Amino acid sequence: MKTGDVFAKAFVIELKAVKQQGKKPVTMEMMDAAAEEAIKQIDERSYVDALLEEGYGNIGRYGISFFKKRCRVHYADRY
Repeated sequence: MKTGDVFAKAFVIELKAVKQQGKKPVTMEMMDAAAEEAIKQIDERSYVDALLEEGYGNIGRYGISFFKKRCRVHYADRY
């Protein structure tokens, strides 16, 4: 998400759906792991690079996991 002002904060958001494994319930630990995996994907696939090229320097990363009506949100600063 770009703000239009390169001196303002920009964000990259990645979503992960958590799937139930058989009859095993989905736990908060599973959702936390998926949210962290989303942040890891932002880094590995260099999603931030385009914002850096546009001059943004203050970039936050959100990893969001969800299952039905539950969600977990993890945040990490880029710089």
